[in-house]
Amino acid sequence: MSTQVAVGEFCFDIQAEDDNGRTVVIENQLERTDHGHLGRA
Repeated sequence: MSTQVAVGEFCFDIQAEDDNGRTVVIENQLERTDHGHLGRA
């Protein structure tokens, strides 16, 4: 598990791996949802 993983000009809050080896990304949003923000990641 890693935190604040750089992806281009953005950062994922948390990047982990599930039991099958697939990458899982968690993006925390404390304010109104901005669908564009996650879509660009």
